[in-house]
Amino acid sequence: MNILWIEDFDKLDSGKNTLELLFGELLSFDNWDNDLLSLKSNPSELEKYCKDQGSVHTIYLCWDYCDYFNFKDNRSVYNEIDSFIIDIGLDNLRDSDVNCPIPSNYTDPTKFHRNAGFYIFNNLIQIGIPVENICFMTGEVNSLEKFKEQCAEIYIPPAKGFEKIDSGYTMLRAWLGEQQSDYIKLRRGIINGCQYVKTLIKKDLPPNKDIDLPFNKIIVSSEKKYSSNDIHDYIEVIENFLPLREPSDKTSLYKLFIRTLNHEWEAPKPEDIRKLPNDEMKAFSLIMKITRNWIAHNSTTIFTNLTEQDISYLFICNMRAMFSLNKKAISYEKYLLSLFHKSEEGETFKESELNIRNNKIPLLENYIAYFNELKKPTIDIYDILNELQKDKTILKQKKYTFFITGLYQLFWLLTSIVQAQKHSTDPKQVILSFNSFDYTKSEFLLKFSSYIYNRSFS
Repeated sequence: MNILWIEDFDKLDSGKNTLELLFGELLSFDNWDNDLLSLKSNPSELEKYCKDQGSVHTIYLCWDYCDYFNFKDNRSVYNEIDSFIIDIGLDNLRDSDVNCPIPSNYTDPTKFHRNAGFYIFNNLIQIGIPVENICFMTGEVNSLEKFKEQCAEIYIPPAKGFEKIDSGYTMLRAWLGEQQSDYIKLRRGIINGCQYVKTLIKKDLPPNKDIDLPFNKIIVSSEKKYSSNDIHDYIEVIENFLPLREPSDKTSLYKLFIRTLNHEWEAPKPEDIRKLPNDEMKAFSLIMKITRNWIAHNSTTIFTNLTEQDISYLFICNMRAMFSLNKKAISYEKYLLSLFHKSEEGETFKESELNIRNNKIPLLENYIAYFNELKKPTIDIYDILNELQKDKTILKQKKYTFFITGLYQLFWLLTSIVQAQKHSTDPKQVILSFNSFDYTKSEFLLKFSSYIYNRSFS
């Protein structure tokens, strides 16, 4: 979660004690040194500290209206920030901000800065930030009560407000906990993932210069290959797709998101994907290809109840299939995978990881279940699931749970490829076995497989 905190420390300590009071349940401040790190002289120290600690949460600090104005001019507030904490009185100006220009319709700078938090609140509402994602943290309770009365008079829902006392800090921490919904986690992970892969894309290459994009290697037709600008525009659409306000009908939104995410997978053909030398890249690509086929032909049956876990899974598969990503789990992937297990310290996750390391993966029984459903002479799991999807009777009986679980199990069944051999004495019998794929050979594969294990086989 990304937080924008606007505070001038007029009535608040600017050191470790305050950070722990407000944000101690999000990340540890054990390494915060009040002598070395100064929020007063350099508010950006807080953002840097969050990143240096490897936290999944980032807190951006603005000292006053001028800081907020500059922050808004240099970043996409709507995409960068999930929650906002605003002090009302921001008149403890630094020397550098005394002459900061204020909006032209305000003639009294002193009065403006004394109530600048309200202006920032109104500005956030104007750019589309939901009031539910904003709160005030103030020592000026009377101002907050007056503001609430004014909001009621003109039928505008006010933001929540917390007083700068012990009970107020407790309520703020609880509010921040409520802000971390699965939807917000999903949105933040997708935005961070898109921003990460955009750093890998070089825009505006010369006309005859091809982008180094693994995705293009499985597209035979040269006119259907994607330029860096094409891919950059595609990622921009994905990055901006989910609104900050959690919709009441997430089912329709998620279906549209997957349709958009999979749009580019019309061009590659399964037979060309199967030629990829990398087993996991091949698996991720076939997962995206079959998802594209299903959502094009049976979206109303299969994709009727997608969860944040499902969207996270398909997004990670898509990015791994399209781009050359390293063997380590990237921070956005870890964040999205936390939707499956809150902590790697939990017993359920540890058990899953142990099963991976000991190769206790129920491949054969799950494969046979699909094989028996089809009742046709094919052993390719991609073809089996695709044919089952075309069977209207099975589609009606099994519905979405069968096929969405199938998308998860494809990861395992496509990497540990099934082998069929005729029985040595009875030619009518076939012996099935699976290649031993090493899911521990990279940090990413171990984490990814451990996180989705229970969802795949429970």
